[in-house]
Amino acid sequence: MPSSHPHLHAVPKDLPEPPYPTDTKANGWKPELDLERLFSSDSWTLAEDEERPWLLRIWVEAWRSVPVGSMPSEHRLFARRIGCRTAFLEAHGEILLRGWTLHNDGLLYHRHITGMVEQMLTTRLSSRARVRAWRDRKKADKPTKQADVTRNNPACNAYVRVSNATEQEQEQEQEQEKKEESLSGAGAPRPKRPASQGFRLDLEELPKEWADWCRSNCPALDPGATWDRFSDYWRSTPGAKGRKSDWLATWRNWCRRELEHNPRRTSSGYTDKTERRRAINADLFDRARAHFPQVD
Repeated sequence: MPSSHPHLHAVPKDLPEPPYPTDTKANGWKPELDLERLFSSDSWTLAEDEERPWLLRIWVEAWRSVPVGSMPSEHRLFARRIGCRTAFLEAHGEILLRGWTLHNDGLLYHRHITGMVEQMLTTRLSSRARVRAWRDRKKADKPTKQADVTRNNPACNAYVRVSNATEQEQEQEQEQEKKEESLSGAGAPRPKRPASQGFRLDLEELPKEWADWCRSNCPALDPGATWDRFSDYWRSTPGAKGRKSDWLATWRNWCRRELEHNPRRTSSGYTDKTERRRAINADLFDRARAHFPQVD
C-alpha cells in the first residue's frame, strides 16, 4: 500500500468535505459506465491483467455503498468489501487505489464516480420538479374539468338536448291547453287535435265496447286491471309519444302484448291445469245446485 493511503486510526481535520450528504443512496439507480473513458484511463492502461477485474469490482462495490460512490479507508475492510485478501490490496494498492481521495468523513471518494453520483442527484431533482409541476397543474385543472364534463361529453350533450326538448314540448302543450280552455270556457269540451297529430287519452273510465273486446279476445285478462295499467301509463307519457290517433287500436295492441308477456297463460285462458280443473269443478257444482236446490 502506498504511503498516500495509510491505515487510518484518526482522520486529519484538513481533509476536504464529502462531495454530497453522507446518507446519499443509489436506491436502484443504475450507473452508466463509460467504457471508452475507462479503457483509455491511465489506471486501466497501467494495470496488469490480474488487476483490471479488481478495478471493475471496486467501482461496482462503491456504487452499492452508503454514501454511494465511497469506499472505506481501512485496508482490511476495503479488501473484504471487494472480496480479495488484504495482502493483495496492499501489494497492488498503487493501481487499485489510484484516483481515490480521502475526505474528512473517513471515506475514500473517486472523482469519476463522484461525478456520476452528482449527475444522478441532478436528474432526480429535475424529475421531482416535473412531477410536482404536473401534480399542481392536475390539481388546478380538476375543478374546471368537472365543471366542463357535460359540455365536453357528446353523450351528455345529447341527453341534455333531448331532456330540454321534452320539457319545452310539455310546457308548450300545457300552454296550448290553457289557451283552449280560456277560449272555449271552463265547462266546454276541449277541441281535439287533428287526426294526423293524434290526441291524448281523455277517457275517464273503460268504455263498454273496449271491455267486451278484451273479454272476447283475451279472456285471461281482467279488463278493469288492464285498463288501470293502460290509462296510468299513457296519461303519464309526455310529448308526442302520449298522443294517438286511434286509441281503440292502441287498447287492442296493449291487451295482446299483455297476454303474450304472461308466460303462464294457456290458450284456454287459465294459468295452469290446476286452475282449469278448479274452474271446471266449480262450474259442475254450480250446475248441480241449480238442478237440485235441496243440495246445499
